[in-house]
Amino acid sequence: MTVRGESMLSRRRFTLWLALAAAGLASRDAPVADWLPARLDGSFFQPWRADFDDLAIWPARFDLLRHLGCQQLILQWVDYVDGTDRFAASADTLDRLLDLAAARGLALRIGLPFDNGYWAAAAADEPKMDAHLKAVLTRQTRHIETASYAQHPAFAGWYLPQELDDYTWRRSGFLDRLLDYLSTITAAVAGHDDRLLAVSTFHSAFAASGVWPDLWSAILQRVALVPLIQDGAGVAAPTGEEHSAASAQLAERLRADAKPFELIIELFEQLDRDDGRAQQPFTARAASFARVRTQLERAVDLGPGRILGFAVDPYMTDRVAGGKALRRAYLLAARDPRTARVEDGSERQRQLQHDAAKPA
Repeated sequence: MTVRGESMLSRRRFTLWLALAAAGLASRDAPVADWLPARLDGSFFQPWRADFDDLAIWPARFDLLRHLGCQQLILQWVDYVDGTDRFAASADTLDRLLDLAAARGLALRIGLPFDNGYWAAAAADEPKMDAHLKAVLTRQTRHIETASYAQHPAFAGWYLPQELDDYTWRRSGFLDRLLDYLSTITAAVAGHDDRLLAVSTFHSAFAASGVWPDLWSAILQRVALVPLIQDGAGVAAPTGEEHSAASAQLAERLRADAKPFELIIELFEQLDRDDGRAQQPFTARAASFARVRTQLERAVDLGPGRILGFAVDPYMTDRVAGGKALRRAYLLAARDPRTARVEDGSERQRQLQHDAAKPA
């Protein structure tokens, strides 16, 4: 015997699947759900020189985020150094970006100055890392002290762009340097903003199990930070399942210690097979909607304060392979199927969705 409610739901799901099929979004390995288990609260953006030189693209970038339901964007840095090359957003540029964001109901977390030599220092010895942290600390504290934009209503706090992994900092000498640095930079932030500094963290392929939670217990005993946990689903190594287990272990520790945290779900699939020892160009395509939906289900189980996608731009845009399909599938599944529409859909696709809203 078929329960009437189940029959209605099955019919609507089938009709919704037809709409997805007409849009080219349905496949055997991409099951459709009526709703997402959770939605993205925000995303990241890694700006380069051209992004600050010409602000014409930013309204469309912000509009896409709001269209997807995001409330926040993290600018990964606003001052970037790589050897002798440097670019930085001017105070006027940051004010204009915050104005554009505010007009769309979007908040910005601002990344502090970043020196790309961080990764070389992480692979070097303790004195080199110490020198690197001291140099970048000077630039970061100066930025905080002169940041007039911090009074803007769309400003949502600061982000520390040095990602913290559980392999580099396992060494006691390195950890001591890190804790000294974090103590100073968090104190500088606290003097100008009452929100906690946020920093991204990831599980390394070379780290032993259990090191990640222990690292963060040591950090949070000394300083107040909000860790943004990378779920690692998009990287080639460790595997997604290994990352999922490590993320769950860290989240469990943070919850047990009553520490706030957020989760970053990766919206890409890495194509190159970097073994972590050799510098290789990073290449990726957009993740499948089926995988992203699974990530969102896991995110709900972990209980983060926010779920952030890395990154809507570019991996939910037309500029990368699979980006348009991911965006369209996400938008469709994020809505009640009775009112959903297929982005850029034909009249036939719209009619299929209209039919899904009719009583069974």
